[in-house]
Amino acid sequence: MIKNRNIIFFLFVAASMLLTPIFYYSWNGLKKTDLDGIDFSGVSVAIDKCVVNDNAFTVSGWAYPDETKFRKYDGMTYVIVKNGESYYKVRTKRTLRKDVSSYFKLGNNADHSGFISGYNFAISGVKPEKEFYVITELNGIKRGVKRACK
Repeated sequence: MIKNRNIIFFLFVAASMLLTPIFYYSWNGLKKTDLDGIDFSGVSVAIDKCVVNDNAFTVSGWAYPDETKFRKYDGMTYVIVKNGESYYKVRTKRTLRKDVSSYFKLGNNADHSGFISGYNFAISGVKPEKEFYVITELNGIKRGVKRACK
């Protein structure tokens, strides 16, 4: 009986070790995309931090579309990186930025305008360029800006 438990335990450990990277990269992987349908006007963006090297990309800041002046921004914000002629959507997390609402006197409309995005490109084969795009999406309308890390 003890021998069977040890074998079962070993199989669960082995399965966990094999499946963890698969789930991690399927959840956090890059998604190929394009720039079609993005209006490159009507959005305010500031970049607080930007780091790009051969293997890593990290960017943080805030972004909101002009409509935020009149109503609360509750849309999506994400980052797109370029590699040659291809574009990739990088997983992005929204962050609380009450300072943006306060500074621009927007009530609490831009409180959720912050974002942080990053990816380790070491195993993907993608080498991001220094240029990237910050995209806001609200009610199906995509607005964006092009920026570059220095």
